[in-house]
Amino acid sequence: MVWNRFGLVSLGAVTAVLLAACTGGAEPAPSSAGSADGTPSAGATPLGSVDLPQAQSEMPSPVELPFARYFRAGNLLLDGGAGLNLPQRSEWYGNWQGSIAACMKDAGFTYYPVEYEFTHPDPWMQTFYLGDTLPFPWLPDTLEETERVGYGVATTRQLQGENEPQEYQAGPNEEYQESLSEAARREYDLALQGWHDYPPGEIDPNNCVDRASAQFPEPAGPDLSFLTPLYGMLELFSRARPGEPSMGVTIGLDGTVTQSPVPLEMMAPSSGVTPIFFEPEAEALQEEYSQCMLASDSAAALAAFGATERVEPETVFSLARYTAPDGSRFEFPAGRAVSDEDIPEEQRSLLASPPEIALAVDDFKCRQQTDYLNRWIAVTVAAEERYLAEHRQEVQKVEAAIEQLDPSLLVG
Repeated sequence: MVWNRFGLVSLGAVTAVLLAACTGGAEPAPSSAGSADGTPSAGATPLGSVDLPQAQSEMPSPVELPFARYFRAGNLLLDGGAGLNLPQRSEWYGNWQGSIAACMKDAGFTYYPVEYEFTHPDPWMQTFYLGDTLPFPWLPDTLEETERVGYGVATTRQLQGENEPQEYQAGPNEEYQESLSEAARREYDLALQGWHDYPPGEIDPNNCVDRASAQFPEPAGPDLSFLTPLYGMLELFSRARPGEPSMGVTIGLDGTVTQSPVPLEMMAPSSGVTPIFFEPEAEALQEEYSQCMLASDSAAALAAFGATERVEPETVFSLARYTAPDGSRFEFPAGRAVSDEDIPEEQRSLLASPPEIALAVDDFKCRQQTDYLNRWIAVTVAAEERYLAEHRQEVQKVEAAIEQLDPSLLVG
C-alpha cells in the first residue's frame, strides 16, 4: 500500500480501481502456525500448511482510504513522540547509554550500551486502528480459491491479535549479570539503578542511570493535543447512533445476543456525525447481504447460531470459527460462563475444514451478489472525505505534524 504524499484518494479514482474486483484484496502471507498439538483432526487442514493463507478478521483495503495516513501518523506520534526528530533522539540516546557505560566501568562493572532503535508500534496495541482495513473478514479474490481455502487458517491466539510465544533471548547485559555472584549482582544493581530488590526501598541517588539522565536530559516530547481530530474520526466507526446509549451488541460463543458497554472509540458519536454503519447506503447494503445469507444453504446453521434477522460477514466468520471439522459446535453448559480455554482448539480455530469452507463460499457468493466490497469502500471513502472537508481547520494541525515525520514511516 502506498502513502499518497500530496493528497487524498478521490472517490472517482477509487471507483476506477474497484471495477476490477468483486470480493477480495491481496492474499495475505501463508500461516506458519501449528495446531494445538501439532496434528490436525480428521477433515481439518494443518495450520502449518504452506499453501494456506492466514485468516484475517478484517479485510485489507485494496485502495488507500482517506483516514489511513492520519491514523498511522497518530500511532507514531503517540508512541512517546518517537517519530519526531529521530536524529536528535538517536543522538541523545547514544550519549545517555554511553554515559551509563562509562559510569558502570568506574564502578568496576561492564555495561554494554543499547543501540537506539525505532520500531513501528505493535498494531494490536495501537491507540488508533490503522485505518487501512475494512470491518469484515478477508476472503480470497475468486470463488475457486474460496472453495479451496475458505477464510484461511488461524489459531485462537492469532484471531485475538496476540503474537505466538517467542523464545526469550537474553541480551549481553543480562548474560553479564548472570555471570556474577549474587553479592556482585546486588552491587551491580545498586550501581546501575540505585536499588536491587523490587519494590525498592530507599534508592541511592548516586546511581549511573540518574547521573546519565542529569548529564543528558531526555528531549521533551511534543504537545500532542493537535491529535484530537483523530478521536473525532473514530466516531465514524461507532456502532451506536448519535444520542443512543453507548452499548454494543455482542454475539456470544453460544449464539446468544447480549448488550454490553463498548470501548471509548465505539461510544455514540458526540459530534453529531453519522457513523458509516448507519449511512443509508451502508444500511441498504447490509439488508441486501442479510437477505442473501438467510436464503443460502448456511441459513439453518446461522439460525442455530442465533442469527435469524440480521447477518453480517463477521457473523458468518464467527460461526465458521466455532464450527468443528465434523460440523458440530461446542455444547455450552447451562448456568456456567465458558471461556475460550474451555473449548477444544479445533472448535475455536479456523482450520479450512469443509464446514468452514461451505460457510465462506456462501459468504463469498453473497458479497459478490451485493457487490459488497466496492459499495462499502465507496460509502467509507465518501464519509471520510466529507469529514475531512468539514473539519479542515483541525485536520490542518495534524497535517503540520505529519510534515515532521519521516515519510517512510507512514507507508502502509
